[in-house]
Amino acid sequence: MSHAIRQRSEAAPLVLLAWLTALTTGCAGEDALDPCSYQVCSIDDPACIERVAEAVACKLDAAEVVVPKVRMLTAAEVVAEIEAGLETPTPEQVRDITDYFLGEALLGLMPADYEYTPPQAHIADWAIAYYSVTNKEIVVITDNLDGDPEQAYLVMVHEMIHVYQDEGRNLEALLDAHATTYDRFLGLRAAIEGEASFYDSLAEIELAGLASSEIDWAGYYARWQGNVLELAAATEQPSLDAVALFPYSFGSAFMFAADQDAGRGGVEAVFGQPPDSVRQVQAGHDRWPDQARNRDDLLDTHAAPKLPDRYEFLGGGHESAWLLNTMLQRTTGAAALWSAVVADVSADYLSVFRDADTQALVAVWRIQTDAAPNLTNVLLGPSSWWVAAQSGEPASHVVTQVDGDVVLVAISDAGDANLVIAEIEAWQSPGELAAGAPDSVDVRLRRRGGRDILELVP
Repeated sequence: MSHAIRQRSEAAPLVLLAWLTALTTGCAGEDALDPCSYQVCSIDDPACIERVAEAVACKLDAAEVVVPKVRMLTAAEVVAEIEAGLETPTPEQVRDITDYFLGEALLGLMPADYEYTPPQAHIADWAIAYYSVTNKEIVVITDNLDGDPEQAYLVMVHEMIHVYQDEGRNLEALLDAHATTYDRFLGLRAAIEGEASFYDSLAEIELAGLASSEIDWAGYYARWQGNVLELAAATEQPSLDAVALFPYSFGSAFMFAADQDAGRGGVEAVFGQPPDSVRQVQAGHDRWPDQARNRDDLLDTHAAPKLPDRYEFLGGGHESAWLLNTMLQRTTGAAALWSAVVADVSADYLSVFRDADTQALVAVWRIQTDAAPNLTNVLLGPSSWWVAAQSGEPASHVVTQVDGDVVLVAISDAGDANLVIAEIEAWQSPGELAAGAPDSVDVRLRRRGGRDILELVP
């Protein structure tokens, strides 16, 4: 993963977006050792960690100061620890997971030459640090620091926010309750990372001697999100990188709006009913919680195809508006960084299979949208991979409609996706589909639920 992703914003520093650049905040002139103020220090010094913990506790009105264990590890050491904590997959599991991602490649979501690596270890490619919900510790990935003491300090502020989130709200309980699908996981993650990102931005403002009121927040978020969308358009592994790209800028804007609405009370209210999807986060705090809702409850009774037994189910999930947009970018020739038709999609479910007879991979993506004709028109554009089902010629990528939903079917090895559509016997729930799947699918399904990814909170 590129250095640009690790430097999460790529936006101009907040100080460059300030309306006035030479003013001081209300903290100016206070005692330099004020425990409630941010003061850059070396994060490899335990005394510095204590001061960060005190400052963050003060800013969040925490009941007590919590000083976590902090470890400094190289990327190689992080990967080794993560892999040591995982069950070694069997060759069959490696093949199934690899084929799942190659099935995603049919949709532009992964590279066509993907080779297996543990998905959980991908965090070392892009994160600068993370908080472990299980171990209650912060790990700093030293390879990914850029040598700037202030940026390292702000990273520690960000991770310390996660410590207090866990202390006050129990992140594991939040995950169990709300991260039940990949889309819902991304919605919750946007709240978690959004709060931390918003507050580390406030720390950056304070260190620059500025006040929040002097910042062009709209311009800041517009630029940050625009840069993130550019990174998303360029990344080679969109499926893995969604978690590294979406939650920070869009989540921070969402939580900034919550803070503007009702201060700390507004931020706390979000965690009482976290946003349920990428779509709801992008719709904005003013439409939360009752509008732009995730309607997977309406889709899930008929989200997955029932195919003949020779089709081996490899895994699936509710991919989110983020990855739907990626698919449209990469398979239709769309030039826009964000497609307007994605806003009409209220739920989706992707299933990937392997034909045991031919070894061909098949991806079936059912998309529930309020504007099926609009989405279909984009999919059938002049530069698209997709053609209408039963259009007269064999095709590897076909689009059709079923009961008002848009259904995409893609097949590898020069197969004909029309033949797959003809073999769909009925539609069923994801649970019914997974019930007959091989044991190896459990590895993939857990990942799409987000549970083992979110144990580490960058």
